[in-house]
Amino acid sequence: AGQSRSEQAYNSHYDEEIRMNIDLNKFAFNLKASYQRKNTLQSQLGIVPSRAIGEVAYTEADKDDEKFLPLGREFQHFVRTFVQYRVHCKRVTVDHIRYEVHALMDMIKLNSQHDDGLSSQELVERDSIVIKCLKVLRAMLHNALCFLSGEGEIDSDDAEAALYYVQNVLNAFKVMDSIIPLSASLNIDVSTPALQLMAVLLKNYNPMVQRAFLDYYATTHDSAFFTGLARRIEGAKSFIAQNRALEELQIESQNNSERQYSSGEGRSNRDRGTGTYTGTMTQSQGQGQARPVADMHSGDAVTQFAEKRKARDPSDITVPLLVLQLLCEGHNKNLQDILRTGQDNLVHLTTEFLSVLQSKIDDTNYKLAMQCLETLVDMAQDSQANQQCIIDAQAVDSINGILRVHRFNGVGLAETGALKLGALTLISALLEIQTDSTAANALYLTLSLDIGAILE
Repeated sequence: AGQSRSEQAYNSHYDEEIRMNIDLNKFAFNLKASYQRKNTLQSQLGIVPSRAIGEVAYTEADKDDEKFLPLGREFQHFVRTFVQYRVHCKRVTVDHIRYEVHALMDMIKLNSQHDDGLSSQELVERDSIVIKCLKVLRAMLHNALCFLSGEGEIDSDDAEAALYYVQNVLNAFKVMDSIIPLSASLNIDVSTPALQLMAVLLKNYNPMVQRAFLDYYATTHDSAFFTGLARRIEGAKSFIAQNRALEELQIESQNNSERQYSSGEGRSNRDRGTGTYTGTMTQSQGQGQARPVADMHSGDAVTQFAEKRKARDPSDITVPLLVLQLLCEGHNKNLQDILRTGQDNLVHLTTEFLSVLQSKIDDTNYKLAMQCLETLVDMAQDSQANQQCIIDAQAVDSINGILRVHRFNGVGLAETGALKLGALTLISALLEIQTDSTAANALYLTLSLDIGAILE
């Protein structure tokens, strides 16, 4: 009504385009779902011992994200190029690793050693090949656990034996020599899958893989791995601090708008067509009224900027912290000392990161806080020097901060209790060795810890 013929044609044209885009998006979603199949053991791996197990998720999340293993039978067929499985009474076990896995190692080494003369597009293609090889190797280890799952839980004896076998075969192919340099890559899309693979290689305490890591370090004296992890931790600390400052700016902007509106200034501005914006004004076509455009200090602009930052959130360093924990697992004193005495004191940095994180734990970073505590526990156990380093870095303030919170925002009571238990476990790890020094630390902790919060 009231529209010219040309306006009607214009709107009709774009209405059709919108409907077409909706239909194409539905088609793409259905095609992808058909190609990838459901994210379950039944759909991805095929043979499972029971229906209940078949409904257990195969990979970490059913999302389009580079940090998760690919879905689809084609990926699994490719994995089976390198590993042979044996089926007995509908139960699948790892039979042996094929020699062809050596080609994967060569592919990773070949594509990791040459940067000179490559265009940006060639670098992207090279990194893509490396990432795919890393995911295939991780899937070999991941499947060893999945095939031996029972009612959603791991059959510990069989699963650990299968995992240990695959770990040791890949270790014999010197996989650590290939992935340690990649873990230090500035490209997070390369370093993250390399660290994920390292975590599964070290899973369930494998001293042979730990020894391979130590041998690499002793032979090369290359500290790039530790520097890379230190860079990730420092980057996460900075991002969290900046993001919280941004959130405070957003809250302040919203409060200012509400105060202005309550005092009548906002209403009068709105009536004049200016609103509470401080940005420029544009004329709406055919309306005869000014339309406000928010500048960088308005609430809307701050909100949009915050959302964009969260979309590329680098503060989730759960995998790097997990790798540090697994390197120390089993009271590996050599690696515990290296983490503290290297060019970057990763024990001190991890304690500092907990301090930044604990001031605002919620449902978005609860798992990260839990991993940080678990990493510090393994760093401290049976290492008096690391215990002292953690105490000197004011870990007690972070522990008190966690214990004093009744319930973290968006986190259930059970998860809150688990986090507090993690904090208490860290206290125990800090006092594990009985010496004059730990006696002094015990006195310090007794005087510094919030005993009321602990008893509560």
